[in-house]
Amino acid sequence: MLEPLLQSRVYYGFFYVAVILTGWKAGAPQVFAATVLGYLAAEWFFLTPRSFAIENAVGWTSTGIYFFVCLAIVWLVKSTRAAESQALTKAVEARRMLEELRQSQAMQEFLANIVQSAEDAIISLTDRDRIASWNAAAEKLLGFSASEAIGQPLALILSAGYQHEEQVIWDRVSRGEPVSRWETAFNGKNGSSIPVSLTISPVKDRSGKFIGASVVARSKAPAANASSA
Repeated sequence: MLEPLLQSRVYYGFFYVAVILTGWKAGAPQVFAATVLGYLAAEWFFLTPRSFAIENAVGWTSTGIYFFVCLAIVWLVKSTRAAESQALTKAVEARRMLEELRQSQAMQEFLANIVQSAEDAIISLTDRDRIASWNAAAEKLLGFSASEAIGQPLALILSAGYQHEEQVIWDRVSRGEPVSRWETAFNGKNGSSIPVSLTISPVKDRSGKFIGASVVARSKAPAANASSA
């Protein structure tokens, strides 16, 4: 295709292949070196007489085309490599995030299993003093199922005589102060009053904002009373 323009310099076309392979396997500096060396090799080995002189417009045109094509290959190879590198980086990052998500989900499931299998009643509360989670021990202690308790205010299970004290405790927890061994009483589903010892810990998000509390309740009642609840 280039022979009418390149005439005796048609041999330059064979060096494009070398430039492409060099760029694919090496890099932009190596491609530039291949461009220059390819030009010199074509001049020395294929032109007669052997001379590096460019004598006319055709010579200048063919030389310019050769260098233009080779430098275009440099740009294309470099752009392709940059795109491949960027795509690879994104793929690695996506895989890392997916692996972290899987580990996080596995850890959450692991912790959830620990909470569900705990002997003490474990209840989590939102920042609006409503029940957000309810483990099997809480259901056994108080008689309410998780579906009955979750979303309800803490007043559902807190005896009326302790609700004022509960507000004071909640104020402390919302300020980030944990409370341990708070002796109070919970109401069972059957109407019984169950004395409990509570440990309440504030729960914060990554920014340190208070978002709720974790309540661990241990029954102070005899085992027979607790099981009857």
